[in-house]
Amino acid sequence: MVKELLTPDYIFEASWEVCNKVGGIYTVLSTRANTLQTNFHDRVFFVGPDFWQGKENPLFIESQNLCAAWKKYAIEKDNLSVRVGRWNIPGEPIVILVDFQPFFAQKNEIYTEMWEHYQVDSLHAYGDYDEASMFAYATGKVVESFYRYNLTETDKVVFQAHEWMTGMAALYLQTAVPEIATIFTTHATSIGRSIAGNNKPLYDYLFAYNGDQMAQELNMESKHSIEKQTAHYVDCFTTVSEITNNECKELLDKPADVILMNGFEDDFVPKGATFTGKRKRARAVMLRVANSLLGQEFDDDTLIIGTSGRYEFKNKGIDVFLESLNRLNRDKNLKKKVLAFVNVPSWVGDPREDLQRRLKKKDEHYTTPLEVPFITHWLHNMTHDQVLDMLKYLGMNNRPEDKVKVIFVPCYQDGKDGILNKHYYDLILGEDLSVYPSYYEPWGYTPLESRQLEGILCVDKPQDWTSFDVVAKMRGIADCHKIGHGGTLDPMATGVLPLFFGRSAKAMELMPVQDKRYTASIRFGVTTDTQDCTGNILSTSEKPVTKKALEAALAPLRGTIDQLPPMYSAVWVDGQRLYKLARAGKEVERPTRQVTIHRLDLLEFDPENRTCVIDVACSKGTYIRTLCHDIGEALGCGGMLTALRRTETLGFTTADCHTLEELKQASEEGRFEELLMPVDAAFRQYKSIFLSPKQSKMFLDGIRLDTNRIKIPAEGDTVRVYGDGRFLALAHIERGIAELQIIKLFYTKENPNC
Repeated sequence: MVKELLTPDYIFEASWEVCNKVGGIYTVLSTRANTLQTNFHDRVFFVGPDFWQGKENPLFIESQNLCAAWKKYAIEKDNLSVRVGRWNIPGEPIVILVDFQPFFAQKNEIYTEMWEHYQVDSLHAYGDYDEASMFAYATGKVVESFYRYNLTETDKVVFQAHEWMTGMAALYLQTAVPEIATIFTTHATSIGRSIAGNNKPLYDYLFAYNGDQMAQELNMESKHSIEKQTAHYVDCFTTVSEITNNECKELLDKPADVILMNGFEDDFVPKGATFTGKRKRARAVMLRVANSLLGQEFDDDTLIIGTSGRYEFKNKGIDVFLESLNRLNRDKNLKKKVLAFVNVPSWVGDPREDLQRRLKKKDEHYTTPLEVPFITHWLHNMTHDQVLDMLKYLGMNNRPEDKVKVIFVPCYQDGKDGILNKHYYDLILGEDLSVYPSYYEPWGYTPLESRQLEGILCVDKPQDWTSFDVVAKMRGIADCHKIGHGGTLDPMATGVLPLFFGRSAKAMELMPVQDKRYTASIRFGVTTDTQDCTGNILSTSEKPVTKKALEAALAPLRGTIDQLPPMYSAVWVDGQRLYKLARAGKEVERPTRQVTIHRLDLLEFDPENRTCVIDVACSKGTYIRTLCHDIGEALGCGGMLTALRRTETLGFTTADCHTLEELKQASEEGRFEELLMPVDAAFRQYKSIFLSPKQSKMFLDGIRLDTNRIKIPAEGDTVRVYGDGRFLALAHIERGIAELQIIKLFYTKENPNC
């Protein structure tokens, strides 16, 4: 039972990934460090391994002044080899890098101590266990030294160890400095990862596995032992998700004391013009490498996708990714070129010299492929690599006729790999889609590293632009390829063009308001083949027009009328678009269509120039230029549309619109996402209902809720449903059976941004 919430005076965090960018934990620690530094200025210390001695570490800024007195004491009195500085990330927190190599001489004594105090089995150690354990033990010694030199027992100190690699540090401090509160956080259980990686059904039979038995079977005894014993003996054991907690419960025989839901801050993602510039440069690099390797041209319309992570072929879903690409390549409906990168560090040798030679000739475009045209660096094990083996098995050889090309980049993107020469976070910006189909993903933050826009934006379409032109322009401004528009406007028209970003497109078919509103300018005495001023003149007339005659001509066009679609339209007749027949000089019979003119008002009239401006509110499918033509015919002089502005559609008006210039400026200033309307803005005419957390869970699980237990509106059967502060769905109230039924779900646990 919690009696009092205490705030620590000092925090020490230890991880193998402090100033060492090798995996996802680096992202977690480095992005939240800024917040910690803000709240505990220079009272939070990150401890990491120092294997950069004699080499430059761009992530570490060494300081001779920070903690100088203690550092001298630690080196001279405690025989510790440490360097102190700052982590080169936002917030620049203090970092202590530890040289753990001297502790290998004491390895047997250290392992004996851990067995006697905590029953940690290091007898079956191999591989990286020794290295991690020596780092962990050295970390414990460093924290003890700092505490005894600088602090007192009245200081509230917390030590947090991340993953099994630092577990021994927490155990050492439990004995040596019990005044320090110890926290052990596992981001994934080592035995769970091993079970999944050995093609065993982890999740289906999790309840049946014995962690100790599986560790023995899979030769994971020592790593499993340090992880399990640390979980049992520290002051507080935490993990990062309910999924991982289930593993801890079943495989470590210890549920977490607290679940600290994991995540990261996104301030490392560049904004505005910086984002756009970096993305363009990254795409250029990837397309250049592809041309040099494959000998084929890839234009900027190429869809670039990728996956990345540790080389765990099944756990990270690399097998699923390659099989999906193979199926896509065989899809006859695929029209676009797809370039897929597998960025997974392997047993890499040297960068390919033949590829480097080509890349140096910057103005050269190649038409012949290199040998083995699907890998950027040679491997030490070219004949026994799982990615290469599967590509061979699938027959994915990057042939010229293949729409889908795969490039394996088997090295860390540290900016110095010899081929791409860009850092990972700069390179990933060039991808249109990042795919992480992990089988074993304990909490799954990796997809969040790929920024995706969601929402609705209204553009004030400029004249002489097609609707597609606007979408193409917005893809460049917003750097988002998944954009749809809500209703075509002719090039001559201006006004409201709603754009739907990402998954918000699923709202388009459900928009409650399909009616539209326009202001249209008409010139009388002229008819054209397109019924507007862009066409060829068919007839002219000098007949005068009076306001009284014009008002009389408008009257019968109000309400539900039959309208004959113009020849220059996209209507299908006998399997052909009318405009294609019209361009060929043909005119065919076509059926009339019923449309509704809700409003038809005369705004301006100039009898001298025989022009007017009308305000039209109409149903979907109404042709305004045909309406203008029909008004002219009713007056006996003919008429054509000279200007058209859509002022309302799908419930959005010109007040919701932004110009392309405004949007471009907002993107450059990093404000673009602020302009996006949430998807529920599309349904603002519907009333809302709000669910409790329990009701929300039931609703999302597909259970029809009893409306007698929900506060529902007295009128209106279609409602917006909210829960946990989010828009969940559009739903229908079945009043006869008192049930709330889902029409369309916009929020899921897997896709909360829908």
